[in-house]
Amino acid sequence: MAGELALERAITTLMEALQEHPYIDRDVAERVRRIENFELRDGVLYFTLERHPHVLGFPTKGIASAGYLIIEQRYSFDLASKSITLSAESCTGMNVRVEWLVDEDIKRFLDTSSEMNAYQTCATEVEVRACRGKSS
Repeated sequence: MAGELALERAITTLMEALQEHPYIDRDVAERVRRIENFELRDGVLYFTLERHPHVLGFPTKGIASAGYLIIEQRYSFDLASKSITLSAESCTGMNVRVEWLVDEDIKRFLDTSSEMNAYQTCATEVEVRACRGKSS
């Protein structure tokens, strides 16, 4: 019972610290609702977060991805200094829907194809570089 109460207080301290000072670790603060697997040892609160980066490295924030890795991150929160440290990170699996991934890749290509059309009129590398400078 006392252990559960201490764990509950430690979790509350973490949540308050992230709410008052999200810059402690913005990545954790942004995903605070997905923190799990709490463990309290010697004044340090350990917890995990799961990330789901796209298998091809594309940005996915707020977008359901057709292919992503499952990355488990283990953090420690020092209750005395109120600091957060990423202590371990491992890939625990992946989720890929090949048909959707191909469709996603084709859409990305088509979205950039209009930019590629501008390069078709370039006859030299110098012209390509000049064209690139106009589009950025």
